[in-house]
Amino acid sequence: KKIINLSKKKNITCIILRSPAILGNNIYNNFVANLFLKLLRGEIPIIFNLNQYFNNIIHISTLNKVILKAIMTETNNNLYILGSKNPIKIITILKMISTIIQKKIDYKEGKRVSDNFLINTRKIRKKNYEIITTKQTLRKYLLEFKDLS
Repeated sequence: KKIINLSKKKNITCIILRSPAILGNNIYNNFVANLFLKLLRGEIPIIFNLNQYFNNIIHISTLNKVILKAIMTETNNNLYILGSKNPIKIITILKMISTIIQKKIDYKEGKRVSDNFLINTRKIRKKNYEIITTKQTLRKYLLEFKDLS
């Protein structure tokens, strides 16, 4: 709120992008990247909320496009919450990783702690920003990672 007020006072446009976990080359500090690395090392991760939905990711290339479009087109102050569209179950993430690494995945299911939260990307999509699906984001990341190995 302070940033928006300052931008109005200084007569400049302010765009705030609230980012979820970013996936891409050399980015490792998030749930998906940590999970993928554990599985590649043969570790057995504990997975919580296996059958709940997840969309708390954005690929770095999508984020780059969002930033560029915001710089080029936005004329009003705005706050956008970023994420991917079309959430998928966490079990689907495991299945996708298994397919990419062509190996059966072992994991332990942890007790459900709380419900996952989903990110609503309607506002930014209404402004015609290109937000890809959770499956597309994950597939893009996993294939890039595999190509680097």
